[in-house]
Amino acid sequence: MKKYLLLWVIWLLGSWIYAQEKVHFKLNLAKGQSFTVAQTVKTGSSQEINGQTSTTDIIVKETHQYSVVKVMDTEMVLNMQKTDFELSMNRGGGMFNSTVSPQQADDLNPLSPATQMAAMLNRSVTVHLSPVSAVFARV
Repeated sequence: MKKYLLLWVIWLLGSWIYAQEKVHFKLNLAKGQSFTVAQTVKTGSSQEINGQTSTTDIIVKETHQYSVVKVMDTEMVLNMQKTDFELSMNRGGGMFNSTVSPQQADDLNPLSPATQMAAMLNRSVTVHLSPVSAVFARV
């Protein structure tokens, strides 16, 4: 009986393995097409110092606009622009919200985070991708 059970288990596992097919994902884009990617990243941390616990929650939302410049067999060339950036931070009950716009760039304070993020908005970056979306280069 144990012999038949073992054979049945081997047959079952073999059929599961055989049933798996490889799937090849490929970008199907044409020159001139454009698309938008919006992403939200949420992170949180908690730390204890001298018996006091402090928690921080951060939410970053960004939107990128892509347009297809060139399509070849081995790579695609895309133009990317960050069109929107929003930062929310909750630390110890105090809430901080910031939506960055290009108008917030401050030439007198180039090291401020708002100035640096605003300087990245609506700037073109060229991205070279393989057909399976591996990044070759960012120019």
